[in-house]
Amino acid sequence: MMTRMMIRAAALTSLPLVAMLAGPAALAGTITDPIVERVSPDRLVVRWKDADAVDVLQADGADTAAGSATLVSAKDKDGVHEVQVRGTARPYFLLRDTRSGDVVRVAERVLPLEQGSNFRDVGGYAAAGGKHVRWGMIYRSGGQPMLTDADVQEVKGLRIANLVDLRSDEERVIAPTRLDGIPYNAVGYSMAGILASMAQGAKGGPTDPAKAMEGMANGYRAFSTLSAVSTNGTDLRL
Repeated sequence: MMTRMMIRAAALTSLPLVAMLAGPAALAGTITDPIVERVSPDRLVVRWKDADAVDVLQADGADTAAGSATLVSAKDKDGVHEVQVRGTARPYFLLRDTRSGDVVRVAERVLPLEQGSNFRDVGGYAAAGGKHVRWGMIYRSGGQPMLTDADVQEVKGLRIANLVDLRSDEERVIAPTRLDGIPYNAVGYSMAGILASMAQGAKGGPTDPAKAMEGMANGYRAFSTLSAVSTNGTDLRL
């Protein structure tokens, strides 16, 4: 099933799939491999690598400045810090290298919904020029028909302004979204039509696998610009 993408930015940039490879030891003044994992319903563990001590700060918002965040661990040297949270609270963490002063933001990637389908924040991924995707701006999810009422309220609390649905016409009928009240845009295509076209092409003989993969990749890249919506607030694409 085609996944859905939820976006809080005015425009969407295609994100490359990056293979995570084991790298060299952490350099002084450099924080690497930050991650937040939920180890129990009310406990999160923050992990990172750095040759220097790190200050761990906690904030409710993705854009909270370090000066406004709460210091929860000072000069931490072991690369691990555990915090207790209330229910489905999903705080953001700012890791500040005590030598360089550089700050790295990180949060729990998958939202702790009751019946969500891989609903995740795509913030933190590396982008061009040494930059990173901002946390709390772009969300991607599977189908949403099983979201509970509590889940719906959690998602609406993200202040999503536009919902862009990348699923086929057939999938949208079978599993409609539960997120009412958010501007909605669908790409619009028939999976049955695509399959019929593929079957018709197969009658002409074997298909070049490389060309088939290239065609599929180009189709997925096109999803990032189809039915684009720009506003002064947040955008949502499924």
